[in-house]
Amino acid sequence: MSKTITIDPVTRIEGHAKITLQLDDRGEVSEAYFHVTQFRGFEKFCVGRPFYEMPYLMERICGICPVSHLLASAKACDALLAMKVPKPAGKLRRILNLAQLIQSHALSFFYLSAPDFILGMDADPKERNLFGLMHKNPELGRGGIRLRQFGQRIIETLAGKRIHPAWVVPGGVNEPLTVEKRDNPEIADKPVIIGGGKRGVVSAACYIARTFGVRSAMPSATAQRLCAELVFVKPRFDVYKEVSRQIREIFLDYTPLVEPLSLDEAYLDVTQNLKRIGSATHIAEEIRATIRAEISLTASAGVSYNKFLAKLASDHRKPDGLFVITPKMGPSFVETLPVRKFHGVGPATAPEDGGVRHRNRLRS
Repeated sequence: MSKTITIDPVTRIEGHAKITLQLDDRGEVSEAYFHVTQFRGFEKFCVGRPFYEMPYLMERICGICPVSHLLASAKACDALLAMKVPKPAGKLRRILNLAQLIQSHALSFFYLSAPDFILGMDADPKERNLFGLMHKNPELGRGGIRLRQFGQRIIETLAGKRIHPAWVVPGGVNEPLTVEKRDNPEIADKPVIIGGGKRGVVSAACYIARTFGVRSAMPSATAQRLCAELVFVKPRFDVYKEVSRQIREIFLDYTPLVEPLSLDEAYLDVTQNLKRIGSATHIAEEIRATIRAEISLTASAGVSYNKFLAKLASDHRKPDGLFVITPKMGPSFVETLPVRKFHGVGPATAPEDGGVRHRNRLRS
């Protein structure tokens, strides 16, 4: 005699569902159905939205594995744009995904499945949960919590947030590792400035701090008014100089024609390079990968046929990006930029209410 078995609700999963099993006359399963019992309508949020917003919408499908949704959607955008993700950004993405696997699998096993396996399916449902597990085996329960915390902390260190981070973007990630983040993970998710204290000036500001309007050369007191949670870090010039030296050694492996622009920037003429590589873009990719592998930092690069355009190209894909301006692209690319984007042009030269505001005036 046929029979229908309904499991409703299904627990141990995110959301709401039920299962229906159809048994035949021999008592064997002939049909099995999984029912999603609540309408979510998530797709409607995506209609008419630009593609680059999809990663941040996708990750909100789930509160348990948002990073996985974020990465999958960003990879789809990479493919849509035919973009090759820089190797350092790809490695950072993989680290983020491994951290997500740690925290979500710890959640799945220790919080959801372990009570069934360890306490037994016949245990009292009121006790068949994480608290019952910790009562019977405190060490195992605490270990599961710590393992999930470990994964979440890596996510927070890299992406700034444990849940729904916005760090991964089409083409890579939106903020590189800095020397301070690399050496002090405790401040990785905080608005940090390098400066001489509250009465000094801002020497450098991380990207989180910049979202509050904090900028280099700004008085520290002004910066703190803009962001009350600001973290002041004393400059470590000996460390910065050593990192700068290491980066310059990498440059010199490719060309002796290195013109330093600052501690962390330089122009390289690779027309006749020491490795006889015929592509400047290939050289830029190698240099960025070497910096990431040997120094554990990310780097942006711009490639073009003169220094002015190479600098614009580098700024165009910060942080952790690579952009190429070909001779054919040069004039039209410059036409699209405001004058204040040009290297060396500041507020006095291109103020909002005067000065050189248009490229045509520069040309004439």
